[in-house]
Amino acid sequence: MDDKYVYVSGKENSYLDGAGNLKNSSLLDIQISALLTQPEVTSLGGGQLKTGMVQYSYQLFNTRGSSTNFSPVSNAIHLTTSNVSTG
Repeated sequence: MDDKYVYVSGKENSYLDGAGNLKNSSLLDIQISALLTQPEVTSLGGGQLKTGMVQYSYQLFNTRGSSTNFSPVSNAIHLTTSNVSTG
């Protein structure tokens, strides 16, 4: 990492003001901090897939393009109408 955002007393820095604060915070690519919860599937619709399993996750974006990390994945959802046994 370079020192362009490091304040040094008496040294001119075009990114920082005299107190060491950023002059223009929009120059930074900031990761949005958010606590994302696991998606919960409350109903199923139609579709063309006949078998298998799916899981869902999401990610939030703002208008400037910054984004959150992905949410935790949902529980696995079976895409079959037959009974599923574990064993």
